[in-house]
Amino acid sequence: MNICKKIRDTFLYAKLTPPAELETLLTRIDELGNAESFNDVSCHELQIAVCRYLDTVALRQRLLGRAIGRTLAPPLADVVTEAMNIAVQALLESLGTVSANTQTYSEKSVVMPNDNGRNDRKKPDVSVCRGNELCFIVECKTNLGWARDRWRTYYADLVTYYERLGLIAEEVVLLVASESNINAEQGMGQLDAGRPSQWLSLGRPGTWFGVRTYRQLFDQDAAMRDHAGDLEYEIGADIIDLADAPTPGACARLRALLSESLLRKHNRRYPEELQNDMNNVIGVLRANGPLRQAQVMDAVFGLPRAIGNEHQARWDRVGRAITTLQWDHRVTHPGPRQPYAIV
Repeated sequence: MNICKKIRDTFLYAKLTPPAELETLLTRIDELGNAESFNDVSCHELQIAVCRYLDTVALRQRLLGRAIGRTLAPPLADVVTEAMNIAVQALLESLGTVSANTQTYSEKSVVMPNDNGRNDRKKPDVSVCRGNELCFIVECKTNLGWARDRWRTYYADLVTYYERLGLIAEEVVLLVASESNINAEQGMGQLDAGRPSQWLSLGRPGTWFGVRTYRQLFDQDAAMRDHAGDLEYEIGADIIDLADAPTPGACARLRALLSESLLRKHNRRYPEELQNDMNNVIGVLRANGPLRQAQVMDAVFGLPRAIGNEHQARWDRVGRAITTLQWDHRVTHPGPRQPYAIV
């Protein structure tokens, strides 16, 4: 079911309507999904829509807080997670048949037995599953101030954990809503140009959630400004809203990572007649690492490449599978896959 319809129907069942900012996001997703093709421009428009949603939710919270005298704004972490859950599902739907039978979940438990006879349990912010197979996860953060110097270690530990379940690093995405840090000067923007492609941010350094809009509202009305007092989130006069400075290509890269992940898994479901051939290929690759196609064919089958001979169809079929296997880190760098459950 289309994610926008599913959300609207759920509210309708309770005789409610989605909040205005959520309906605006859903309408924009509908518009993008109805276009003739979903491309990088569509991804950028989706990213801006998500940023505007986050800006508006933050602005609503801040205005209500002023009205009721609240001194501490509610955390936006859950809002970022729900927005990315919607965005990831929309991106999956845009991929067509490659994403068939996949579903996104938020904080769904992944349980793996440990050596002590107990269960290790993780709850990824956003997970993509096909049935009981975990395909892809997105860890969502408002920014990187939450862990100061420790976020790199935190991410590396996550990758190590999920590699035991069959994922690779490119299927464990770290996404921050803004590269700005209130309490630290270390954002992704300060890293070298070779940062991993699965570290993504919606907003550039210098952005925050609905700050400029909030400031402008009170700057335009002296009475409101006097009543409001100082801006609670004063993190610099040049801070602007997320939607005004999105990080180029973040959603497009997320879509590409999703597509690559699902294609890898799809391409590993070989027809039954290929299984023996593929098992032999896997054995050679595991023993020798990446090899040229001709080397593998010679080592496994002793087949000369002769156009038109009886082995040509087998050569082509297995050759395509070898290319896929060498693309897949889990075959050329195999590790034990632990049993797990998604509950």
